[in-house]
Amino acid sequence: MTTVCASSELNARVAVDARCLERLCADLGGDMAAIRGFVSTFMKLWPGRLARVTSAAERADFDDLLDSTLSIRSASRMLGAMRLDYVAEDVERSGRAGDISHVRCLIPSLATTGEQTLDALTGVLDARG
Repeated sequence: MTTVCASSELNARVAVDARCLERLCADLGGDMAAIRGFVSTFMKLWPGRLARVTSAAERADFDDLLDSTLSIRSASRMLGAMRLDYVAEDVERSGRAGDISHVRCLIPSLATTGEQTLDALTGVLDARG
């Protein structure tokens, strides 16, 4: 039996939905400096978030795995990082099911998608000036 580690749906999801950033900007009264601050914080925290998920998976610590995955998901959704949210949701779902093998299989996809998200966020902000 072959384990499938990433869904084909993943590629159908946008890395960053700019409309989410636009809504967030509107909610903040058009304050682009605040948006840049959110994105900068997300980018700075990404390596630690990934390391925490990876460590929790290595230790089969489901509580820490779920907590760290939910941290990624909430931050991703706020910024419109739909692809990253999708992969993190898959990690979360597998963790809730107790399927540590699948969680570990998903970590490389989570890492790659996270890096793609950082690139996409930078591109969206650069396009906005």
